[in-house]
Amino acid sequence: MHCLRDRPEERELAAALLRELQLPVPKEADARWEFTVSAPDPAFTLLSVVDALVAEQRALQVNWSGHRPPSPAVADADSLSLEVKPAGRRGWFRLDGALELDAVEMALAELLDQARRGRRFVRLAPGQWARISETLHARLEALAAVCRGRESLELAGFSGRAVDDLEALGVRIDADARWTQLRERVRDAAHTPVEPPDLLKCALRSYQQRGFEWLVRLTAWGAGGILADDMGLGKTVQALALLAHRCALGPALVVAPRSLLFNWRDEARRFVPSLDVRTYHGPTRAQQLDALGPGCLMLTTYDIVARDTEALGHIRWASVVLDEAQAIKNPLTRRAKAVFALQADARVALSGTPIENRLEELWSLLEAVCPGLLGPRVAFREDFVLPIEGDQDHERQAALARIIRPFVLRRLKGEVAHELPAREMVVRRIPAAPEHAGHYARERQRAVAETRQLLASEAEGAQMKVLAWITRLRMLACHPGLVDPGWTQGSAKLDFALDHIRALVQNEHSVLVFSQFTRHLDLVRAALDHAGLDWVRIDGRTSSAKREAAVRTFQSGTVSVFLLSLKAGGVGLNLTAADHVLLLDPWWNPAAEDQAADRAHRIGQRRPVTITRLVTAGTVEDDILALQADKRALVAATLAGTGAAGRLDGAELAALIHGSDTLRADLEGEIPFGRGAASTPKDAGTSTDNGWG
Repeated sequence: MHCLRDRPEERELAAALLRELQLPVPKEADARWEFTVSAPDPAFTLLSVVDALVAEQRALQVNWSGHRPPSPAVADADSLSLEVKPAGRRGWFRLDGALELDAVEMALAELLDQARRGRRFVRLAPGQWARISETLHARLEALAAVCRGRESLELAGFSGRAVDDLEALGVRIDADARWTQLRERVRDAAHTPVEPPDLLKCALRSYQQRGFEWLVRLTAWGAGGILADDMGLGKTVQALALLAHRCALGPALVVAPRSLLFNWRDEARRFVPSLDVRTYHGPTRAQQLDALGPGCLMLTTYDIVARDTEALGHIRWASVVLDEAQAIKNPLTRRAKAVFALQADARVALSGTPIENRLEELWSLLEAVCPGLLGPRVAFREDFVLPIEGDQDHERQAALARIIRPFVLRRLKGEVAHELPAREMVVRRIPAAPEHAGHYARERQRAVAETRQLLASEAEGAQMKVLAWITRLRMLACHPGLVDPGWTQGSAKLDFALDHIRALVQNEHSVLVFSQFTRHLDLVRAALDHAGLDWVRIDGRTSSAKREAAVRTFQSGTVSVFLLSLKAGGVGLNLTAADHVLLLDPWWNPAAEDQAADRAHRIGQRRPVTITRLVTAGTVEDDILALQADKRALVAATLAGTGAAGRLDGAELAALIHGSDTLRADLEGEIPFGRGAASTPKDAGTSTDNGWG
């Protein structure tokens, strides 16, 4: 008798079985089909698949070498018990508990450590394993994410929802009376109707009312939050509504950049005139602390808080509002540490850009309003920053988004402010004149040579030197006179800017002109003077009084051109008299440019707004535009919970200097900037993106 074997068919059947068993299929024809599975989760998963195949009476024969390993017991919610007691610090609680199966226990701390590692199968004792049910495992992961400590577990009261979810699943909870009272306050706040306070003398838009309700409910039980609405949606009036709602509970403190104090003063007097508004600033500021009480609203700056840490830190504030809270994005600064030290029953941060460059900035803002939520800074860096920014770990990104979601409220203009007029973004790529192009090319070649040596040597301070070269090249791209005092050839970008501004003014438009460099604004100012065009200006040297006067002059329509430095004029101002914004030089932090553009495109604007960005073609400015996409991804990924994020290292900074592939091709072809000869501003390339920002 002869037996004919169909080896390809046999191999395909065997490969199909391996795929069902979640084992790799060998590619080599003569490979031995032997596999070692040692990790608990895949090993027990393999056993369960084998049992399922046998139960289905498939043509499968299983031979065990010795006894078959026992199947792990299933651990459901009724196998777990928790104990919640007050910890040593205000608002924190200590957690204890155990998982018990077949008279064997696993401590809660060890169970949460296994959950952090994503393990569904846990070892209770030698030869004895438990399988955590899928639902229980998800709830344990959520609890592990907000618990602090590895052996002695602590939980902030504002993170108690993770315990509530376990209790709803059937876990036994033995809680202290203070925990029970706190959770009752949380539930009451969630269901109590919230009406705008009578003291508020304006009508809130529907989304502003929802934001106000969110703030009231969050602060009612001692938590804090970040109101991260898009620029121009009225974060100030939502915060004032909260302060009016809480004013009877004690004095309130608003901390803001110095340039915004007059805006807060005016808005408070306009919308909540019954408040006793005081400004804590200047040499006699200590007098403002006299007779503080309910109904008092104190306005001050981050720098003053840093100087007067002791005086302000001894006061128990009913409410603290941190405006433009990205000012404390670096937790190591004096101002951030001083803000952390403030005593308050309720804390709220306002920022349209809670993340500008790095995830660690978000840690600082949340530490100010929800201390401990994200754990110690070192642990946050290990658990989230390195996996997300370094490895693009989507699971850690989603886990972080789940933790912060209850404490961050962010709405975009396109979602809620449908009445706002259109916002158009135009990019003008302007070819440089040959003399300018040659000057830039020579400097870039010097920069390439030096930065390559710096990176190769790994010398201390190399990254700062690379940044210095980038700044120099950016200034050269704008106008060589910013670097070379003897330069007399002018700049195509400045020529275009002047023609653009003149045309806007002649057609009865008003324009905001932004630059990173105050000396660039000096050149524009001189050109405007020569053309007979009036202007007002704000930069870092402008006093509060002159700043306020400049805003009022522009808003009244007396002048049509407002010159602003990106840092001093890019936040907090309401400049709806403008319907055009001119960004003279790009920066890789798009949040700063968005803030600037939204001085005009905000609630109260009735005309379409056009934002024009000027880019000298073929320079470092082109590559900066490409980098901005990565920065936007960092914000969207964390606040929305999806996507990847990145940050720049020394090599990536150097890549800006070395240039993109397109730029290198242009240079090698001896066409320094753009394709073809230098052109006038009228020939500048244009691209439009209506969805920018």
